[in-house]
Amino acid sequence: MQKTIRSGKLKGFYIIDPNWSKKELEQFLKLINPSENH
Repeated sequence: MQKTIRSGKLKGFYIIDPNWSKKELEQFLKLINPSENH
């Protein structure tokens, strides 16, 4: 994915692009939380 994570982490939350679709968000969440895939 070529999207930018705006300022890394802020108090444990990622600042994400508000233009992302729901599918892109789900892919991103899987990327940062891969434990579901193990």
